[in-house]
Amino acid sequence: MWYVVAMVILMATLFWALWDEAVGQRPWKAYQRTWQDRYTAFLKSNVKTDQNAKGLENSSIQRATAAADQADATAKPRREELQKQD
Repeated sequence: MWYVVAMVILMATLFWALWDEAVGQRPWKAYQRTWQDRYTAFLKSNVKTDQNAKGLENSSIQRATAAADQADATAKPRREELQKQD
């Protein structure tokens, strides 16, 4: 008998908690929807800026790669000389 009473109480609190989560009083839901719309619009407006930044990043990577290749070519004779000594 007590198990049935406890089960009914637990089931009632479960359904109340689910209802409260889905439909109940959560005043920030409207704010979340508004923020999502505004942030999505902001991200869409900044796509061109992001593409420009990626172009700059790629050019700086290419410059760094070229500098590394040049340094490797400059150091190659000395490195081969040191390797022959061993």
